[in-house]
Amino acid sequence: MADQYRDFAPLSITEDILHGDTELENWLCEHPGADINRLSVGGWGHPILIWTSDGIITPAKVDIARFLLARGADVDITDTVKRTALHFAARGVGNAAPAMVSLLLSAGANVHARTKHHRTTPIASTVDGWSITAHTRLLRRLSTETLLDIFELLLHAGAQLDNVAMTESETRPKKLGILDRIKTSEGTVDGQHLFWLKSRYRLLATDAHFQEIKSISAQVLAAGSYGAYLHEQRKRVLTLRELANLGRAATRDPVLNFLV
Repeated sequence: MADQYRDFAPLSITEDILHGDTELENWLCEHPGADINRLSVGGWGHPILIWTSDGIITPAKVDIARFLLARGADVDITDTVKRTALHFAARGVGNAAPAMVSLLLSAGANVHARTKHHRTTPIASTVDGWSITAHTRLLRRLSTETLLDIFELLLHAGAQLDNVAMTESETRPKKLGILDRIKTSEGTVDGQHLFWLKSRYRLLATDAHFQEIKSISAQVLAAGSYGAYLHEQRKRVLTLRELANLGRAATRDPVLNFLV
């Protein structure tokens, strides 16, 4: 690890980043020869850009990531298991996580990047039941509404849903789609309720925003692409608008009332 990231930033910078200070910017300005892509933060071992997307993402971390990208940081740099900053940011921990995802995508982050072992793409992180429950319980900084926002950002950027990970089998690995991951996160796999999962993830099966992710996933897969899905949604709105104008349709949904 030390060989891969030989130039370590002082530990004090790590503490300053956690508190949203600008000490990192000052340090880099004082060391113009430092290679941002070879810098790690303290003893964490992650490249600095990935470190800004790990843990609770704050507006200050987004500002630091923006500074690093402007200074030439590789948006697709990976850690030792091939996770990118987008993989971490897509977990949605912290209110500024959608802003971080938007920043990374605008910088050209690869939505199809895969991890080393399970070949996981960033969008799979938005439905990772273990990660969701762990961060909600331990950090109290994750909301499924944030995950829904991130999920749609990744879809808009071209993320695919039919192959987001692989099973652990070394002899016959199987491709997993987003709905497979969702079933696992809800504690249901192949129609069988896994009780040790159900007790841990039971809230996801009834959470409105998580279920919206599930619904959008099913509709996108059925439509064949995110673009086709959006086209179908527009057609439905236009049809409803026409029926409403003819007095043959009405809705109590304020959003739909606004659209028609």
